[in-house]
Parts: sequence; structure tokens; C-alpha cells
Amino acid sequence: MRRSLRQLVPVLSALLFVPACASSGATGAPTPIATRGEDTATPVQLRRGVEGTQTVVQKGAPLGGIVDGSVQRAWAALQAAYDDVGLTVTTRVPANGMLASVEQRLVRLNGRRASFYVDCGSDLSGPVADDAQVLLTVTSAVQAGADGTTIVGTRVDAEARPRGRVEGVRDCTSTKRLETLILQKVREGVKG
Repeated sequence: MRRSLRQLVPVLSALLFVPACASSGATGAPTPIATRGEDTATPVQLRRGVEGTQTVVQKGAPLGGIVDGSVQRAWAALQAAYDDVGLTVTTRVPANGMLASVEQRLVRLNGRRASFYVDCGSDLSGPVADDAQVLLTVTSAVQAGADGTTIVGTRVDAEARPRGRVEGVRDCTSTKRLETLILQKVREGVKG
């Protein structure tokens, strides 16, 4: 299920940023970001998959907000935030302000178990995310807003592959904690 840079750039461009999010993030709280022309309350459907395999429909919206600083400072802070959290950058597109960690194995991140960041359901032994192999894809972008602000947005996708069981792959939903943490670290990095 590896995605090439050619596949990621259109996906990132399509799912991040609208001018409307600049005003909604002014309070400092992370806000959902819709794709162009959509209401932020409506979940975004992103089709993902690999040629020759079934297509999976992911629901949800990227989370982002305004950052007090230039696009260049926010870009540097975003890269530092990925390192600080423990995400391995696999795709970097500076010209588009995009950064991604594709299919990173998630066991613990920033001192927390997988279930803190993603919800893959539960079984008799507890949260599936803590007992399965979770593959995490995090995509972020920095963009100048229409009113001169700087916007940072992040989307988290994940899937769980249970270890030693016949059960198939489960799609996971984000708890939005990782997106919020990345935005917080970018804001701190821009100030420092």
C-alpha cells in the first residue's frame, strides 16, 4: 500500500485548506478544514488504495488552524514538530508546503499508546489499536491564508492489522489528538 510522491501531492492538495478556515481558527483552537467549496461540518470522503486492490473510503476532515508567523517559519516548525513527536518524514514537498509520514508503524508515539491517537474499535482484550499492528499515515501542509495569515493543517489516516488472527484489516479513525499536538508544537516552534 505504499504511496508514491506522485500519488500524495494531489491527495494533500485536495484535502487541505480553504480560506474559510482562517477565520474559524482565529481563537487558537484547532478546527476542521474542509476541501474547497465544502462546509467544514460535512465529513470529507477521501478514496485511497493501491492499483489492483479495493478502494477504501475514509471519512473525516483535516484539523488545522492559524499560526502566528510566516509560512517559512511555520514550515520549519512543522518539520521540527514531526521530529519531536517521533514521526518519520517519508515525503517532503517544500514548494507546496507539504509533509507526510506514510504508513509508519504506530506502537507508541510521544509516550502514548496507539489507542490515544486512533480508534480502531475494541475487542475482548481492549482497544484493537493497542493489540494490532497499526499503520499510520500523517499528512500536513502549511499555506498562506487569503487574509495574510498562515494556516497549518494535518490529516491522520490509520489502519489496524490484527496480529495472528484471521480477521482482516480495520480502518481506524483519528481521535484528533495527534493533529492537535502537531498544531500546538508548530505554534510553539514559530514563537521560539
